[in-house]
Amino acid sequence: MPRGPSTHDLIRWLLIAIVVMVPIATAPFFDQNLNLPKLTLLRGFTLLAFLLWTVQVLAQGELRYRKSSFNLALLAVGLMSVVSLFLTGGNAWTQLWGTHVEGMGTFTHFCFLFLAWIAVNTLQRKQELRGLLTASCLVATALALNAIVTMKGPFADPNTLALYLVAHLPLIRQLRVDTGYPLLRNIWNGTLLAIVVALFRLPLHFPEAYPLWAPTLSEAAAS
Repeated sequence: MPRGPSTHDLIRWLLIAIVVMVPIATAPFFDQNLNLPKLTLLRGFTLLAFLLWTVQVLAQGELRYRKSSFNLALLAVGLMSVVSLFLTGGNAWTQLWGTHVEGMGTFTHFCFLFLAWIAVNTLQRKQELRGLLTASCLVATALALNAIVTMKGPFADPNTLALYLVAHLPLIRQLRVDTGYPLLRNIWNGTLLAIVVALFRLPLHFPEAYPLWAPTLSEAAAS
């Protein structure tokens, strides 16, 4: 009988689902139709990833991880988040879960940290990481093309979309460098151009932030 997908495969596909579905998630019937669906999907997918990872650890009989400075950095950020949760004044429940006014909350920060940790420590093969990054960059390109046409996107404000797009510039640049096919290199060049054009098309609330992005844009254009 054919074997079903392993927990490793399920986690890999779940990570791809996260980078594809969370950025584009909207729900017009919610008051917070742009933020709430994204947070709901992110938190739900993260809990599912945690359950799959737990099953994997129990099946392997040990906790496997890479001994790297990246893991230490994630641990340090996580500890600082826990400390800030208890030391910062205010409602602890609000700080943990966040609000649309006060931010995403500490739990959401933990979701990001765990997803980064599980991606680095579970996806051992280079092609698996490349596949995850490619999926995320293609979604960013689609949102950039949409922003060029509509001057908006599925985020609460254009600044958040701009930051999301800028974060993908170094990833696309690295994918472009890694590929050995001229056609794919030209495609990645096109995605870089689309994101740069979208950044200039978005009606940003703080255009003075552009100097912070200029080095990244210049490096991407020169690569």
